[in-house]
Amino acid sequence: VANASSAAVAATPKATKPDPIPEPVKKIESIEMPYLERMENLVKSNHFPWRDVPQGEVVLGNVPLKVGGFTALWGELNTKRGLLFPESIPGIPAARKFEALYLYQTSFFSAPDGTPMAKVIFRYADGTSAEAEICYGTHVRDWFQPSSGPVELIDSKSKLVWSGANSLAPASNPIQLQHFMTELANPHPENKVNAIDLVSMKGRAALCIMAMTTGPAGLLKVEPKAEPGIETKADEKPKAAE
Repeated sequence: VANASSAAVAATPKATKPDPIPEPVKKIESIEMPYLERMENLVKSNHFPWRDVPQGEVVLGNVPLKVGGFTALWGELNTKRGLLFPESIPGIPAARKFEALYLYQTSFFSAPDGTPMAKVIFRYADGTSAEAEICYGTHVRDWFQPSSGPVELIDSKSKLVWSGANSLAPASNPIQLQHFMTELANPHPENKVNAIDLVSMKGRAALCIMAMTTGPAGLLKVEPKAEPGIETKADEKPKAAE
């Protein structure tokens, strides 16, 4: 009987602890953007003030960026003016794990606050996906800033990170330019993101994205007393997330 009891104990499998969730990759890396127009061509325009905006390797809002042009999604008012942007931009390569996606963005035209503009879809290596919405007034506003217009954003993880003069604006109406950044949390940082899709919600305003960077959560910081638009070299290390 003793031998049988010992055999039964030996046959009982030991309880095992679940595998720990892998530590998300903390490395800060830019996403190679599928630009519709590149900066070297945009700066030649006499119709739109692209010559006045940040370009190349810059750090804005404590986030390193590579700004080489712009990508925009379909918007009703742009379409009516003959600027037809794609309804979706699928399969932007990522091939990495990360905690947060940082979108350096602005809007062509305005919309009521809270109006959905676009969906950002994370496509994971295991075949699953997750998505987040970008909304006007919540995450971004019109890149032309009227002197009386609001610049505040509803989302606490979205900030005005750059503003500057519009050299094409008449002296009688000195409209400023403004760009924003949103920190989008990756719902599953333990999973590798193969690709990112951008999808228009087909509203009146068009979302324009100039750069995307992945990295740790909490990287986006704008000093309260600092003037937006102060640029630093990309090789200057950003402040660590707290």
